[in-house]
Amino acid sequence: MMKVMSGERTLREILGRTASAYEGKLGVYARIRRRLVPDLFFADAVEVFSTSRSVVDLGCGIGLFTLALAQLLPDTRFLGIDLSARRVQTAALAAGRLGVGNVTFLQSDLRSLDVGPGFDGALILDVLHHLPVRASGQLLAVLNQGMVHGAVVVVKEIDTRPRWKWAFTYALDLAMAPRDDYGYLSLERRKAQMEDAGFKVRFARSLRSRLPYPHFVVIAERP
Repeated sequence: MMKVMSGERTLREILGRTASAYEGKLGVYARIRRRLVPDLFFADAVEVFSTSRSVVDLGCGIGLFTLALAQLLPDTRFLGIDLSARRVQTAALAAGRLGVGNVTFLQSDLRSLDVGPGFDGALILDVLHHLPVRASGQLLAVLNQGMVHGAVVVVKEIDTRPRWKWAFTYALDLAMAPRDDYGYLSLERRKAQMEDAGFKVRFARSLRSRLPYPHFVVIAERP
């Protein structure tokens, strides 16, 4: 039986403690970033990964959410992958400060992804829309082939409706990453893309937020 640290208070405490492991400007960014993603998303992720033995986080950034999940699911092994060597180093330092031992961080380009066999869980948080639609579809297909049968994937993405919320989010994305070739998809189109890649969608819903971001989550499995 996997050990799970659960409860709304525990979730918020761990998210807050994880954000505090970063220093200076990164600490400010971590605290802001933590507030941008609804707690409900993490509750969904913890429930889905509660029986997973190994989870890969694609595009993990500075490891904020990878580390939070690793603390909430101490019996699960996590691998965080990001293109930036600097972000990977930052994530590893934060893991050391927090004393989290069930997570590893790796620098790699997702466009040439090779996660290897054996993963039964995957997290993709606000990554797919930073890729052209064709590239994000290819990434999902490669991921599907590299996971064991029955593996689950949790995707948190940005919807294209309401349009004003999408425009607000797009403006912020451009400010942070002006060189990215964006490929936003609506919830329904993202579900279809995941099914085209070989996943079976188990659950999908919009996530309410006090902030003007049109979040949604899709939970799927490899048949």
